[in-house]
Amino acid sequence: VGRSAIDSDFVIDSPELSRSHIRLSEKDGILYIEDLGSANGTIINGLKLPPANLVALHHGDELELAVSIFSVEFQERQ
Repeated sequence: VGRSAIDSDFVIDSPELSRSHIRLSEKDGILYIEDLGSANGTIINGLKLPPANLVALHHGDELELAVSIFSVEFQERQ
């Protein structure tokens, strides 16, 4: 996730976001987030995420990417 279509699969058009801001990955049914050394940082539930650390995301987490704020929601597959 980032602001560059060349460097990211999911693009957010915001100058405050890094070209490659975060990486989302899944392992064993758990979704993880990793800050890729972004200039303005990544915050989860008010805590700044250190670069290059995988952190599991949970339903209801608040995710801040520079000036954009997201709420994490998981839905069960039908």
